[in-house]
Amino acid sequence: MQPNLTLAPWNDERLQPLLARLKFLPARRLLTYFSEQRVCVVGDKQTLRAWHNTDAFEDVLMLPSPVVANEMTVRQIIHHAHEAQVIVAVGSGTINDLCKMASFRLSIPYIVCPTALSMNGYLSPTASIEVQGLKQSLPAHLPRAVVLDKTVLTGAPHTMTLSGFADVMCYHTVRADMLWAKHMADQPYDETPFQWLENLPAITPADIQTLTQAVLLSGLGMAHANSSAPASQAEHQFVHTLHLMLGENTPQHFHGTEIGVATCLIANIQAEMVGLTTLPNWPDRLPDAWLAALPEAWRSKAQDIF
Repeated sequence: MQPNLTLAPWNDERLQPLLARLKFLPARRLLTYFSEQRVCVVGDKQTLRAWHNTDAFEDVLMLPSPVVANEMTVRQIIHHAHEAQVIVAVGSGTINDLCKMASFRLSIPYIVCPTALSMNGYLSPTASIEVQGLKQSLPAHLPRAVVLDKTVLTGAPHTMTLSGFADVMCYHTVRADMLWAKHMADQPYDETPFQWLENLPAITPADIQTLTQAVLLSGLGMAHANSSAPASQAEHQFVHTLHLMLGENTPQHFHGTEIGVATCLIANIQAEMVGLTTLPNWPDRLPDAWLAALPEAWRSKAQDIF
């Protein structure tokens, strides 16, 4: 499986410098691509089981579940992979961030094998790591290659696919926030990352091919800006603030699920700010799968609004 590179956004000349830095590999090429390099494969029990293509590698680090993207786990990977020439991340958001950070600190490349379209950070230049109890977006690097397997991505839990869909689609409220910041505080604004997404066919959780491209392009939008700003504004701040308030009592659920609900809340605030009673083309109610994955306090608040 590869992104449809004939679609309009992939032919945008502004994207070419980023595409020149990475490769899209079919799953069957994973082993031969590294035939002469020392490879360390990193995943957990579930992700390594889903991605059977890693069976032939000798050095496999299976992280204990639940995997946490914090400094301790980054150091664990660095200690294990200190003689490796490349790290292969097998997983989704948390494992990608950990391997991105560990490989960056080791000054070696990493390759990502996504097991779910659960978030939009596969091709972003930052890693989301917990430092002293606070989640931070730390400078890192892009993967050298992305290995895509449609069977694996289609077989991921639907709640994870919805999570990635929401993490991408928050670009609607992100764009509004950035426009306000431009006009009210003279902050930089670039339409490019949003244009890439809008030049795709309709993005839906049911269309894995298009959602895959949206997830990748959203990450490349951050790389283009050298910032997480084109994919993270008030809706992400809302979620991070709630995590700070709840601390150790924060329920464990998918990041994109939280972002989906927060995006709906922020969209209504934005609509009020510009005098709209409803936001055009916005859903009348939240998807049941998002609500079911959230703590009761969030569900009741979301249901009050919708």
